[in-house]
Parts: sequence; C-alpha cells; structure tokens
Amino acid sequence: MALKVFNFACVNGHTFEAMVGSEEDFEKQKKAGLFTCPVCGSSEVKRALSAPHVKTQAADEVKNSESLDSLSDLFKAIHKILDDSEYVGDKFADEALAIKRGEAEERVISGTASQEEVEQLKEEGVDVLQVPVVPKNKVN
Repeated sequence: MALKVFNFACVNGHTFEAMVGSEEDFEKQKKAGLFTCPVCGSSEVKRALSAPHVKTQAADEVKNSESLDSLSDLFKAIHKILDDSEYVGDKFADEALAIKRGEAEERVISGTASQEEVEQLKEEGVDVLQVPVVPKNKVN
C-alpha cells in the first residue's frame, strides 16, 4: 500500500504532517483513537489543506543541498533550545505571564499552550515561538 503525506491540525492549533494510506484510513484510525496530535496528544484532529507534490524532471533538477542543510541546521537549533529550556508542560501560558510580570525567575521555558493562550500571550507582549516539535526527552 502506498502512503500519502497529509497535513493535519488539532483543536489546540498544532499543525503537523502524517503519512496515511488514504483519507479513509485516517478516518478509521481517528475513530479507533489511534490518531493523535504529536505535540499535545489531543485526539481532536482534522485534516488540513495539503498541497500535492508533482514529480517533474525540473523538480529533480532543483534539489538543493544547501536548503536541506539549512533545514537541518534549523531543526538542530530548535532541539538545542528545547533541550536547554525548562519544560513546564501545560502550565506554559501561566508561567510565561509570571516571568513577563517579574513574578517568576526569568528563564527559557517550553511547554504546550492552546491557540487562544498563545494569542493572549502575544497581546500581553510575551514573545512566543510556536514549534510543532516534541522535546526528545518528553516523548512517552
């Protein structure tokens, strides 16, 4: 069976890609409780708009190792930041506000937040970087 890559989004605003055999396979897995968000574990996931990849000779010629190196460097940097941060789990929004207000020690934190919480943090002037990556040491 050939697998296809589709984009998905959970109820908390996390977006991610996953390989499934078909949209029907996704629906079956979702109904069985086997399809969850890799960031927060929510089972409330829906398929998002996906752009198909069409293989052409020109596309093969455009492959650029520099862009792959850049992407690899980006992922390394993200994982370094996550490894060096304090993981606060679903208390992220509260802790970020406490730091901003001087009520908690200033430090780099990571965790999970709903899209609504992220928007509130930004309105409060808190710099938030949403990254759909689970810290390596936090995976179940």
